Amino acid sequence: CAAHSGIPLTHRGVTRAVHLFTAQADAPGGPRYRAPAPLDDPETTLVAYMGAGRLPSLRDSLLGAGRSPATPVALIENGGRPEQRVIVTDIDTVVAAASDHQLQSPALTIVGEVATKALDNHWYGSPPIDARRLSGR
Repeated sequence: CAAHSGIPLTHRGVTRAVHLFTAQADAPGGPRYRAPAPLDDPETTLVAYMGAGRLPSLRDSLLGAGRSPATPVALIENGGRPEQRVIVTDIDTVVAAASDHQLQSPALTIVGEVATKALDNHWYGSPPIDARRLSGR
């Protein structure tokens, strides 16, 4: 999904690690992410599978761990399929952007500076939506 969206999960001088995880949880109310997930490390790209319905909890966990609200986020719907959509936003506005653009499952969430690369490296499917403009970024 990341490659089809033009997003390198690591990038020299930007990120040095990738953490892949599922955003689903057994507990009611959604996941609360704790170690070993490096939620507070701006040099780690986070990739959340199955998280379209858990974005409020993910956002709250990221902000609670100290991630900047301006950290870029890419939401990839139907990744690798002809109907793929990519929405680029930030942690602060991710829930609103998903709602405004009616994000549906299956979706992958990529958190980190590399998420904005989708805007420059687009090559597959419809052009990415830059939802950061909605918040004036």
